[in-house]
Amino acid sequence: MTWAAEASADLVIAETLSWADEALLALESVRRAGLPSVVTLSIHRDGTTREGRSAADACRALADAGADVVGVNCIRGPATMLPLVAEIVAAVDVPVAALPVPYRTTAEQPSFQSLRDPTRASFRSRSTNWLCRWRSAHRVDGSDTKTPNRSGGSRVRPGQRSATTHSHWR
Repeated sequence: MTWAAEASADLVIAETLSWADEALLALESVRRAGLPSVVTLSIHRDGTTREGRSAADACRALADAGADVVGVNCIRGPATMLPLVAEIVAAVDVPVAALPVPYRTTAEQPSFQSLRDPTRASFRSRSTNWLCRWRSAHRVDGSDTKTPNRSGGSRVRPGQRSATTHSHWR
């Protein structure tokens, strides 16, 4: 973080941290650099940090360790983030940040990763089918006949069209 202080950064935002201990380490680094900090946690489906701490308990530890702003970001939509925010506000004496994702999460599906659409085939099966088709035409290094890999080989046989030859893949 020294480089951020030397570059006259106004503050450091440490965000999308699922482990409270990782957030505390990030905060320690920011504090050593002498910069203000905003530290936000990502609380997954089970409602706790990866160590099993509540959002309020983890944010209290961050505030006690000197974070200027604590809170939660990402993973949860407004409906499932706001109850966590209320608990955090009650637990700390510093400003609280809340940055939800724009999804309609529910108590049954509290994170955007847990959302399911019962009217559609699962994303996993559709993405796996696409990936299998793509991998059958490509090698792992990303090259195709127009883009040689470092060893001089190519991903597809001459005359075979590859998804990476389309401009939106570059």
